[in-house]
Amino acid sequence: MRDVGVAIICLMWIAAPLQSQETAEDVLNKAISAHGGAENLRKSQSHKTKISAKYYQGDKATAHSIDCITRLPGYDCAIISTEGDSSVIKCIYKNGESVIECNDKAILISEGQQREKRMSVSISYLSTLLPLLDKSAYTLEIVGDPGAKATTIGVKAFRDKHYIATLYFDRKRYLLNRIDYLTLDDGDQVHKNELCYSEFKKSGGLLYPSTSELYRDGKILGSVKIESKEIGIAVKDAEDR
Repeated sequence: MRDVGVAIICLMWIAAPLQSQETAEDVLNKAISAHGGAENLRKSQSHKTKISAKYYQGDKATAHSIDCITRLPGYDCAIISTEGDSSVIKCIYKNGESVIECNDKAILISEGQQREKRMSVSISYLSTLLPLLDKSAYTLEIVGDPGAKATTIGVKAFRDKHYIATLYFDRKRYLLNRIDYLTLDDGDQVHKNELCYSEFKKSGGLLYPSTSELYRDGKILGSVKIESKEIGIAVKDAEDR
């Protein structure tokens, strides 16, 4: 009997770490809570922001000031000011296709740019964690074995068995701090993209990153700093702009 008792205790000791190990769903639930909860995340589908952005071509950076009204998923209406000129840019994403208009005129873009825009909208939407609120549509898995001392933890997201992206969270606060994803250019060359978030601020109960930087194959493509953000605006405000 004594041997049986010792064996049971040993089995319990071995099994304990497995039972307490975080699942991908655990990480996501903590992240949703850390960012303000599911209700505030859903309210953030409609928001108004003032943005300072930089876009890089080699070592040259072009600065933009943007007033943006967004209704997610996939509707953007922005006033982009460059060197004193202003244009109304609409990026509409419906049924897997994206259409870009400038001053109410459609802009013809290449198939590769279409894919880029489509992915950009999808990743932008994913960064809100909104699609992952419906966990039944996604397969989630932890990236490797993070270990108890890890400062970040990664979750891979799949939809219909297709890889979407890997989301990395701060292990201490469970805030989303990076998204890794892949894109294809016109020559079908694969590129690795990293969208990094920092400097979290609050608006309407939502904790959001005010600064983001996009890297492709290790080189910076652009950076965005949100000067102000108002969430939960009426849908008609986005329509009328």
